[in-house]
Amino acid sequence: MDVFWVCRKSVLTRASVIQMLEKPKCVSDSEWYGLGLHVSDEGQSWGHLGGVPDGTHSLAFRDQSGLTWIVLFSEAESGMPTSEIELSTMMRHALSVTSTFAAYSTLLFKDISFLSMNVPFYSMYSSNMSEVYEILLPYDLIEGHYMTLKQGGYFMHHIDLFNMNEQVYANIVWFRNEGNPDWFIRQHEASTSNGLKFDAEVKSVTDILSSGYKIHSVASCGTQEIFKNVTIFIKKTDQNRALCQKYSLAEITSYRMMSRVVCGLTNKVILVSVCFCGGVKLLTIVSESGGVEGRVPNQYFFSASVKVFIQTIQKDPQESPLGLRHVQFYSNYYSQNVFVCFVRSPDVEPILACDLGLSRYALMKKLTSLAKSVEVKVDKICAYVCEGKVLFAYATKVRKMSCCSMETFEY
Repeated sequence: MDVFWVCRKSVLTRASVIQMLEKPKCVSDSEWYGLGLHVSDEGQSWGHLGGVPDGTHSLAFRDQSGLTWIVLFSEAESGMPTSEIELSTMMRHALSVTSTFAAYSTLLFKDISFLSMNVPFYSMYSSNMSEVYEILLPYDLIEGHYMTLKQGGYFMHHIDLFNMNEQVYANIVWFRNEGNPDWFIRQHEASTSNGLKFDAEVKSVTDILSSGYKIHSVASCGTQEIFKNVTIFIKKTDQNRALCQKYSLAEITSYRMMSRVVCGLTNKVILVSVCFCGGVKLLTIVSESGGVEGRVPNQYFFSASVKVFIQTIQKDPQESPLGLRHVQFYSNYYSQNVFVCFVRSPDVEPILACDLGLSRYALMKKLTSLAKSVEVKVDKICAYVCEGKVLFAYATKVRKMSCCSMETFEY
């Protein structure tokens, strides 16, 4: 193993360092725990995390790029342990967008191995602080992040819920709340043990819609036992005061029932979310009437294959001037095939690009690059499982340079 050695008066000998980083014979992965050090990237990176309960929290890390950083916090939030991956990815991003270290970007994000995979959350700000991207945020932390970022002047533009090992996580895209309209989120859970009853929830959402709010986005996800849902509401403006939305959430037991639901939709469909809770298929639909009619009607899909999704969104904008209003990937409970439910609408701007099938590492590299762009912004981020692997997809749009309200750039 080659070890970079520059200090002539080291406390440890070269032989001692090699021994501390040596890979145990019983380990076959690219990361391991050596003699007092977490070692990763096949021995090219190492460090250790430390902290005192309700006190200081720190990380000392030598990265494969040759850079070493030490991070010290005066306190850690009680009950919220910070992982090495969170601090290391934070430092990599901070260094990659700092001019002094920009040249190290390709090294900082080369073959990164993620320690503590049981804590997969990762977040990033765009370089101009106008967007925030959160990847695999645990569902139970959504409320706290919502309150913090809302107070910080951000709006939850897009949310995607995802089941990984029977735990629900969220991928969220936040935009700076330029127009400063009032908005909030509603989280809802239902258990299979109680029969997955939704009448009360539909009534509650309907009451909110009749009080001067409209639904901006919705996401749903199910595990074997629990259905979870997040709905984003935004205050109507004078321009869309006459807009009338209808919210539906129901169990779909057959394709015939699905057909009846679709045939019964007389309003324009703007949002569709499909998931399985145990073996039960659940469908959430938001439709509307009374708005400004588009040049062409909305186009919506409940169970499109990934191939059909790609072919549809790659159509020439001149031929099909529709933007991606909503998208969600989900797996069929019985076949494990990946499907996509999505809505395309003339009311939103066409996407610039859409990339699918990315690992978390590949997504992080893409976001790091896009976060520095002054011309492009990430509009949506989704996760899904294909052949046992967790993959990601994202869509981008052209960034508008002029200041505009949220009502202008998205629906």
